[in-house]
Amino acid sequence: MIRLRRCCCLLCVTLLSPWAWAETPAPVRLVTLDWPPYVGQTLPAQGYASEVMQLAFAASGQTVEIRFAPWARALRMVRKGEVDGLFPEYYDPQQRPSLSYSQAFPGGPVGLYARKDSGFKLVHNPQSDPNAAVAELQGKTLGLVRGYINHPALDASELFERDLAVSDEQNLAKLFRGGVDLIFIDFFVARYWIARRYPWFAEELVAVEPAFENKTLHLVTMKDQARGQAVLKSFDQGLQQLKDSGELDAILLRHGLR
Repeated sequence: MIRLRRCCCLLCVTLLSPWAWAETPAPVRLVTLDWPPYVGQTLPAQGYASEVMQLAFAASGQTVEIRFAPWARALRMVRKGEVDGLFPEYYDPQQRPSLSYSQAFPGGPVGLYARKDSGFKLVHNPQSDPNAAVAELQGKTLGLVRGYINHPALDASELFERDLAVSDEQNLAKLFRGGVDLIFIDFFVARYWIARRYPWFAEELVAVEPAFENKTLHLVTMKDQARGQAVLKSFDQGLQQLKDSGELDAILLRHGLR
C-alpha cells in the first residue's frame, strides 16, 4: 500500500509539472505543386524549394508537412485554412491581396516559348518595355496555367486569347502540337521537361529571348490568420540564416540551379 501511494504521488507530480504539458510544436502544413526542377514529389529532397522550406523551418525548431496538389486547388486550400501556407509563389500583392509574402528566395527567368517554325521574335525588350512587348501578342493564342501569376503587363492585357492548362507540361505539349501560338513559362521548367520527358520537343520549341524577368519565389500565408503570420515570421528568420551562412547557395548548387 505504501509503495502504491508513492507511485500515485510521483504520477501526480509528473502530471502537474509544467514540463509534462510542454507540447512539441505542431508541424507547419504547406501545400505546393509538382513543378520541377523547383519542387516535385520524385525529386531529391522533393526539390530545391521544398528543401528551403524544410531547412528554414528547422532553424526555428519546426518540422514541415508538405502536400502536393494542382496549383488552382492549392490556392483554394490555403484560402480555406486547410494548410498554413503555400509555396513557391511569385510576388504580386495586387493580384493576391489576401496573402502575406515571405522574404524572397531565388527563382528563374520567365517568358515566352514558341515553335521554331513560327519565326516569332519580340521586337521590344519586355524587361525595359513590357507593355510594348505584350502588344506584340495581339491576336495570338497564349497558353497559360490556371491560377498562375505570370507578369503584371501580361496578366492585365486583353490583346490576346488565353488558353488555360493545368500544368506547364501540358502547355508544352499543346505548343508542340500547334494548339497554341505561344506559351508563358519558367525557362528552367521548360528545359527540365524537354530534357527529361520530351527530348524531341527540343527540335521544335524555342525560348523567346529575352525573358520577361527573373522571378523571385515566396512562401505565402493568409493575412487574416494569426497562425499564418507566425509561420511566416519563423520562415523568414530561418531563411535569413540560410542566406547568411551560405547554405542557400549550397542548396541551389545541389539542385543544379546554379
